Amino acid sequence: MVTNQSGASGKKCNTVLIMERTFLRKELYLSINLDRTQGGCVIITSEKGGVNVEENDPKLNKAHFVPLNKEITEEQLKPIVEGFNLG
Repeated sequence: MVTNQSGASGKKCNTVLIMERTFLRKELYLSINLDRTQGGCVIITSEKGGVNVEENDPKLNKAHFVPLNKEITEEQLKPIVEGFNLG
């Protein structure tokens, strides 16, 4: 079988799986980074994920600070989830 991954010489295969192609409805971005200066984590969300998310409109990327010495609360989670703009 010759594919983009196998190159022009191809690869021998015994089985081929064929399935229906599906498309994503929406890509999201979530990143959790340690912020040592503030002593916690920064959760970064974007309603527009995919490759090179840092090149998106900065208004779409939202940062949320969460201290490490306490559990994350529902009050803190609400703006994080809203950052995905799913509703």
